[in-house]
Amino acid sequence: MGYRSEWKLAILASSNQKLLAIIKWMEDYKNNQTKTQDTRNIMECILDSELNREDTTIEFGDISTKCYDPWDYVIDEILMHINADKDLDMAYSRIGEDDADSDNKYGDKGLVMLGIQRMILGPDFGEFEEDDIIINTNQNQEVCTNCGRTKDINQQCWWCGK
Repeated sequence: MGYRSEWKLAILASSNQKLLAIIKWMEDYKNNQTKTQDTRNIMECILDSELNREDTTIEFGDISTKCYDPWDYVIDEILMHINADKDLDMAYSRIGEDDADSDNKYGDKGLVMLGIQRMILGPDFGEFEEDDIIINTNQNQEVCTNCGRTKDINQQCWWCGK
């Protein structure tokens, strides 16, 4: 199965034309035969993980991707390309299975932010069925006035001896 990560890449453009241009650059990267097969496969994985697209923004992400080398290299190439263009900005975050394994990268304009929040959800409790509830109906017991534990009525407490 392998180690998996949750990740998200968010890109902001100054116009729809600029957004379409960065998407075309990513598609060209995926098809560029001078790139290694691994880097092209990673870019294809990113493009196939589109979550949301608006007029000037796009989000990619997944909750269970094997982000092995050269994953970080491809993210860095996207970051360098975006930082070189005054009309683009981005944010990238990745959370691995290990609590200490996370990565955040931001474009140099500071216009896109992603937050990471690890949490345990729940609990979600069911209900006992009436037949599952055991009620102690033993009326032959009382609380010992000396130690506070349950003992038989009118008998010596075997816990404290009183």
